[in-house]
Amino acid sequence: MLAIDIFGIIAAVGVVVYSLFIAYCWGKWKHVPTAPETTGTTGNLSVSIVIVARNEAASIVSLLGNIEAQTYPGHLLEVILVNDQSDDDTVEKAESFAADNGMALRIIHLEATVGEGSRKKQAIKAAAALSEADVLVLTDADCNVQPNWVASHINYYTHYEEAKLVFGAFCFKGSNWASALLNLEAMSLTGVAAITNLIQKPTMCSGANLSYRRELIQELHPFDNNQQIASGDDEFMLHAVQRKYPNGAFYNNKDQDSLVSTDRPTSLGALYHQRRRWAGKWKAYTVPWPRQLAVAVVAGNLGFICLFSLFLISMNPVLLIPIAVKWLAEFGFSRKISRNFNLSGLGQYFLLMEIIYPFYAVFFAIASNFGEYHWKGRVYP
Repeated sequence: MLAIDIFGIIAAVGVVVYSLFIAYCWGKWKHVPTAPETTGTTGNLSVSIVIVARNEAASIVSLLGNIEAQTYPGHLLEVILVNDQSDDDTVEKAESFAADNGMALRIIHLEATVGEGSRKKQAIKAAAALSEADVLVLTDADCNVQPNWVASHINYYTHYEEAKLVFGAFCFKGSNWASALLNLEAMSLTGVAAITNLIQKPTMCSGANLSYRRELIQELHPFDNNQQIASGDDEFMLHAVQRKYPNGAFYNNKDQDSLVSTDRPTSLGALYHQRRRWAGKWKAYTVPWPRQLAVAVVAGNLGFICLFSLFLISMNPVLLIPIAVKWLAEFGFSRKISRNFNLSGLGQYFLLMEIIYPFYAVFFAIASNFGEYHWKGRVYP
């Protein structure tokens, strides 16, 4: 009995510490800086929108249509499409759209012989070498963006002289329960990303909604020591910027103007490989904060599993108090972020998410250390 009590206390401490961190993020959200302007009818920074695509014929025209509709001055905007060995008509569709709409489009064909490891990092370096723009703005070929998306990024560089990198939120397309659960997770992740960046301990960002000054690729060499990792081009750049320019990274807190939507995984297998890829880069981090955050998340969710299991065995209602604290903190935080991005209707799935997510989080914390994953028709260790 004593061993069970000690085990319960340890689990409760993990849950409470995690909950206090989430509550801290909830309280700090109001301090995340914003750039005053949200329109893009004026601007003086040139922009290259970089899209790395492999077999994205089904989505590339939709994204280019979104880019064509940007409010940012067209004469300052170009698109660089890096074709990563597509064997469909991605390039042909992009070229046809650009020709029909007068879009400034340049295409790079990434050769099969270009190194090993991350093709995307190779693609970004190639785009940076080709571009002459002030700022690179990155998204993925299966995404959709809002008309003020580019402007929402560039306004940070205009308003904050120290700005070197800007990153924003993403959500998953669709309105069913699966998309809602994924979006509850995405809102919590983007909120934590904003707060950890605010306190100069940045942990994560997404290459689907990212920009930085072009010269940083040559100045910081962010991919030199992690080329073997398939993903992470976004977070390795974020960490490199923070080391050299502690005040240089900004979170794009511009409500729906800055939000990027992306396709959700279409099966449990696709979800596994996506999350396995996302988690697979932690071993190559050179800063401690992402690992510390991962430990806190695992401790909080593993503690929940343990406490709930002990409750089912003992029916001791005291064990539900830390669980209630965790749920309250997570509900308030995810609700705050969801409202910021005008994502309504997620709250009705909150309890389902709270039951599923602890097992999900602990599973991927373990799975990220083993096996291989598939991405874009390739296999990675």
